[in-house]
Amino acid sequence: MADSHPELMRALRHRGLGHIHSDRGLAPRALHDLERGVAEGRFVAVGPIVARSALGGSLLSPVELRFARPELDADETVAGLAEMVLRMLGPPGRRLRHRPSLSARPGLTRGVTV
Repeated sequence: MADSHPELMRALRHRGLGHIHSDRGLAPRALHDLERGVAEGRFVAVGPIVARSALGGSLLSPVELRFARPELDADETVAGLAEMVLRMLGPPGRRLRHRPSLSARPGLTRGVTV
């Protein structure tokens, strides 16, 4: 989206961190999903609130990176980020190897492998 909607991404880049812990928008849903993932044993996290904070920063960081280093391969960056976020949440190792490929998503041509 940084390439297709740069104005929107600039706003997100400068104001996004303030919304990570909001009681509105996607933040409550993200917290619920993290709590559920921890309860079901899919994630091993310090705590859902801390995990949401780390994930929020992880999602905003590539936006900043895209503006700072536009020459980097966006697909490679997204694939690397997906792997790092999953490792950060701590799913069992075998699950990392069997996650879906990003190449199934429109606009992405590279799969994610570990």
